[in-house]
Amino acid sequence: MSCKPIVVGVDASPEAAGAAAFALRTSQRAGTSCHLVHATRDAIVALPASDVTRYRQALIDHARTRIAQALRDKVPAMLLDRLIVQLGPTAEALKHAAASLDAEFVVLGGKHHSRLGRWFGGSTSLNVARTTDVPLLVTAGPATAVPCRRTFAACGDRISGQISCRSCSSDNL
Repeated sequence: MSCKPIVVGVDASPEAAGAAAFALRTSQRAGTSCHLVHATRDAIVALPASDVTRYRQALIDHARTRIAQALRDKVPAMLLDRLIVQLGPTAEALKHAAASLDAEFVVLGGKHHSRLGRWFGGSTSLNVARTTDVPLLVTAGPATAVPCRRTFAACGDRISGQISCRSCSSDNL
């Protein structure tokens, strides 16, 4: 089986490490590449134009170091070496990475937020699902050696607004 590359949105969380591990196993089975992508905010500051480029590069370098340290013992070094860090909102960064890599789908680690947490920060998974042009797979929980046994898929048609859902259980997923 061969498919297009897989893009994984990561932060410093155990859920992101689980998503990366799942995507790596899936990419190896599919004979394709796996790419980690992290988005970091570009704070608005009053800097002279000549300093903006250095400031943005410092943001990217800091984010790369932070993510690499957090995922170092959970994700193979070869994936961390290719970590893509982009400035801007996560949904936009993942959409751009998926398009530029001609990705098959995007993988995110699912997190459970309180209502207040969703109100303040929103849901990355929901924002990505609303904006991405490729399928989104959200994993549940941190990485484990146990294979995926349950899958639930909901597919929406942006033109008609129709949503179809399918659930399956299998040791082969």
